[in-house]
Amino acid sequence: MTKTSRYWLIIPAAGIGARLGSEKPKQYLSLMDKAVIEHSLDCFLTDERIEKIFVALNSEDQYWNTLSVSNHPKIIVVGGGEDRHLSVFNGLKVLKETAESDDWVIVHDAARPCVTASDIDQLIEKTRNHPIGGVLGAPVSDTLKHIEYPEISPEKNADKSLPVVVKTVDRSTTWAAYTPQIFRFNVLYDALRTLVKAGTSVTDESSAIEYAGYQPLMIEGRRDNLKITVPGDLEMAEKIKINQSE
Repeated sequence: MTKTSRYWLIIPAAGIGARLGSEKPKQYLSLMDKAVIEHSLDCFLTDERIEKIFVALNSEDQYWNTLSVSNHPKIIVVGGGEDRHLSVFNGLKVLKETAESDDWVIVHDAARPCVTASDIDQLIEKTRNHPIGGVLGAPVSDTLKHIEYPEISPEKNADKSLPVVVKTVDRSTTWAAYTPQIFRFNVLYDALRTLVKAGTSVTDESSAIEYAGYQPLMIEGRRDNLKITVPGDLEMAEKIKINQSE
């Protein structure tokens, strides 16, 4: 690989955040006087290694242009897709006109505002000479259960909405995957193009890389790299941000 590989960032931000039950998409909710997505972008906007940032937005987005960061010269807006991987692929298609095959593409969640510069540094450093890329994550500490929703006869008066435990999952080799994730441009582009053609959906970029038969590095990051998903996460994120600044 060349020593002059450049770094690019894609932020998929076309989701509507339905699970949070808010009128606004979760990336635009207020967190310490700024939108969540602004916090998610902060470390990257000041990182001189990042050439450009591609933010993939919903075609009906009404909030992005109200943010001061929307005019940042480092940011390029692209159209988002119905699913996360389609938003990322849209960014890659635009980037294809500029990027070299062995350039690095970093992908970060729009609703993950607690990422730190130190985690970004170690992700970049530990994958620098790797042919594929890597993922930030952490070993799970809780006991994991595999559940199912069984069919129960009405006479048993059981609540069908409640799952039952089928088995305990071995956590010794199980990690939670975070973002940012980083991959060589050509590897990620080809992997997502294959998924799009197959009509297959994934929830993160590493899954696409794995689907293509590759094994990315797993790099341990901070456990406070929270993703805003459900009510209560905003309060937790504020506490994390305050602790990080002390």
